[in-house]
Amino acid sequence: MKFYKLKKNNKFYGLIPAKGTSQQIKKKNLLKIKGETLVSIAIKNAKKSKYLDSVFISSENQKILSIGEKLNINFIKRPKKFSKGHVEPKYLVFDFIKKNKNIKLNDFIVYLQPTSPFRTYRHIDEAIQIFLKSKSNSLTSIVAVDNKILKSLTVENHKIKTLFKKNNISKSRQMLPKVYLPNGSIYIFKVSEFLKIKNFPVNNSIQYLMSKKDSLDIDSLEDFKEALKNFK
Repeated sequence: MKFYKLKKNNKFYGLIPAKGTSQQIKKKNLLKIKGETLVSIAIKNAKKSKYLDSVFISSENQKILSIGEKLNINFIKRPKKFSKGHVEPKYLVFDFIKKNKNIKLNDFIVYLQPTSPFRTYRHIDEAIQIFLKSKSNSLTSIVAVDNKILKSLTVENHKIKTLFKKNNISKSRQMLPKVYLPNGSIYIFKVSEFLKIKNFPVNNSIQYLMSKKDSLDIDSLEDFKEALKNFK
């Protein structure tokens, strides 16, 4: 694929969020696949990218920060208040921007969660190439899902309510539009755009479609077993 050059003053910063605690699986980001932790897999792939000017890891856990130091990347010591329970990722990005004195409004952040072990440097570079070609301010990686979800219902006061359009219920799957979900693997956004809406700019972002296998996000023991079985 063609190599797209950045404007002179634009930089891409890779940001890997990796707290030491997790609710579903103990020390999830330190799980090992073929001798490599999820954190080290993410770091090594990010470092292979042709486009990332520098890679940072955000964590409160000293062991995780030590992995980043050993692999010669930058680190952001995450405040403990952002490491307890479920914390919205946007707060980690705010913390990163605040602590990275070199980052500018026209730079880009590439957010790479370590729980996506099948995302390689090739995915990262391909996503950035698509992003640059589109001249968009943001990109979100997605995966196709069963469009039957458009027939979803809720129950309120013992009465059924359609969650989406009412006439979706009577439509065949062939008549329903294709449906996608963000897979959490890659988010790319301009710093100024993030600060403008104070969150990940997903709406109207350009998409990067990934396969179901490559979109695996380890959130449970079943996901981890699936990764162990298929990781090469």
